[in-house]
Amino acid sequence: MLRLETRTSGTSIRGISRPWGSIVRLSNPQTPHSRLPRDTLQALAARPLGRAVRSTGSSRHGTHTGEAIELPTIPDETLDRLIEEGRNAWDEFLDIAKDRHHLFIPCDHRGAYEALRALRSRALTFVEFGSAAGVVSIMADLLGFEAYGIEIEPLLVERSIVLGEQFGSGAAFVEGTYTVPEYQDETELLSGDFLTPTDGACAYEELGLELTDFDLIFAYPWPGDEEWLLELVRRHARADAILLTYDVCEGFQVNDKR
Repeated sequence: MLRLETRTSGTSIRGISRPWGSIVRLSNPQTPHSRLPRDTLQALAARPLGRAVRSTGSSRHGTHTGEAIELPTIPDETLDRLIEEGRNAWDEFLDIAKDRHHLFIPCDHRGAYEALRALRSRALTFVEFGSAAGVVSIMADLLGFEAYGIEIEPLLVERSIVLGEQFGSGAAFVEGTYTVPEYQDETELLSGDFLTPTDGACAYEELGLELTDFDLIFAYPWPGDEEWLLELVRRHARADAILLTYDVCEGFQVNDKR
């Protein structure tokens, strides 16, 4: 059964418990491709709006009121083609990379689509940490977000740009690290395997933006790196940012700093 589960959470960093806010689980890990029930999506969409929506009162999809929210959609045919092309991009990358170690494992794209739909009323700007072939960032743009993807692998950045053009997307992609400069040396929270790259060109400088400019952050952290990611967002994103994460076992979770 799919659950909408809200609980208070915190991270334990060097023996100190720091509150994170609430976590909402969006999907059942046993059936990650299931379509979320409408009441679950509406319940998430009806949660308090983020600062950007409150201050502007409108978005690319119109003005928000206290009435039931009509969730945005992408036509089924377009969504199917986008996911399929993303899978093709992954296959192409594997063929080029051969046995070279790579840092790209696709998430559940259909689950990501449902999560983005539910969060559209609460956020205007979106950034994806490790955007890979760009599928999720392009989905976000097609749903009306101002969307950006950050990716350390140059071949995938190039492929993302091509894929975005193919679908008429305005999503922007940049090569570099999503780790802000002040946090690049904070590696003690990373797993022993150290799979998350923290060095490289600062993507925010290339974009002309700061991490605090984003309402919604999406990431698919490597196992063992979750606390490092939470601490990055806690320290350097703005106070009302929403962190959407994916985990193979836990599914999609909405982490509210509020």
